[in-house]
Amino acid sequence: MADVNKKQKEEPGPDSEKAKEPSPLKSPDFDAIVPDPAPRSPVEIFSNIDDYQKKIQSEWDNAKSAYQEKINQIMEEFVNQKLINGPDSETPSSDGMEEKTVHPEKPQKRSTGIDPFRQTDNRLETLLQRVERTLRDAEKKPRGLSFSDWDKPRIVNVSWFSFRERMRRRFFIVLPVVGLVAFGVWFGLLKNRVATVTDLPYPHPSCLDITNGKVYIVDWFRKALFVHEFKAGLPLLSVENLPNNFVTGLAFNNKSFWTLDGFSQKIIEHAFSNEHRVMGSVPSPGKKSVGLLWDGTDLWTADLEGKKLYRLYGNDISTIRNQYTLPAGSATAFYLKNNRLWLLDGLSREIVIYRLQEPLRQLTVYDLDPFLRGGSPTGIYVEEKKIWVLTDGPSRLIQIPIRTLEKMRLKNN
Repeated sequence: MADVNKKQKEEPGPDSEKAKEPSPLKSPDFDAIVPDPAPRSPVEIFSNIDDYQKKIQSEWDNAKSAYQEKINQIMEEFVNQKLINGPDSETPSSDGMEEKTVHPEKPQKRSTGIDPFRQTDNRLETLLQRVERTLRDAEKKPRGLSFSDWDKPRIVNVSWFSFRERMRRRFFIVLPVVGLVAFGVWFGLLKNRVATVTDLPYPHPSCLDITNGKVYIVDWFRKALFVHEFKAGLPLLSVENLPNNFVTGLAFNNKSFWTLDGFSQKIIEHAFSNEHRVMGSVPSPGKKSVGLLWDGTDLWTADLEGKKLYRLYGNDISTIRNQYTLPAGSATAFYLKNNRLWLLDGLSREIVIYRLQEPLRQLTVYDLDPFLRGGSPTGIYVEEKKIWVLTDGPSRLIQIPIRTLEKMRLKNN
């Protein structure tokens, strides 16, 4: 303050003598525009105005550039300060306080003494721990729940190696199943095309009937009825006594069954009991009767000597309802199905099919010799797609697909 007062005393005031003296001329300031004492022409005025505007524009551009550079520097310092001190640090004010220069390559520590980079590592470590905990919870997720019930996703291994391993395991599981299915289909098709032969444990089978899921075969020499289960292999269920001297026909109905006695030429009715006691008998209509068949209403039989096919009333088998003339031949058994007569000829070893009318109309002939293997056919049973033929010497039951018979007939023709 003393220096300031001293200066003020030394400086001349407005009433001093120096102020009254004229000041010497100074060199002209080229930055200022000094007005000319004399008026200028309009061309000179407009020319100077253009220079003046250009100069103002240049100074404005320089100032704006400097101002922008200053702002960028301030913002850079502010961002560096936030990165070093954290988001909660206070920015230094410009009222008389010194601004601290921040060097990015030498980060400053906060007043708490905690390293900011160490704090960042801790945050990353915490984040990784959360991720690991989420994955552990995902592995404990109970199966069967959808993501709508449990919002934490599971990580599924989709690598090529694991995919190939799963496919290999599934292949070895699926392949046997596919093989079994293919074998079953092939066996089913083959079964419908190839004849099946079952050897019988008794030597002289003569009559055959299949009913109620069982196969009934009579051995005329032993005077016995053999009952088999109607499935592959024909497992033997029972052997039952049959009071008949020479059985040449067998037929079952719902209440009892009949046998034909070739010696006495009688039709005998038997009970279903184990001893198969005789409930009654009637004389057969022919002198050399063979074969019996129950069609659900009436009883049928054939006469080889008179070449007749007889239809007897079911409620009175002693009365003839219809009769048809048979062709010449040696019939050993017959079967009726869908108004067709299947006549088994034991001498020619053929099956001849007729339309059931008077006179009979022959439809087709099937040769059984390729299937019999030397046996003599004694009994026949017809289904929708296959037939059963009983043979004596050797004793067998042969299952033949009708389609195979048709192909054999076409081949022979």
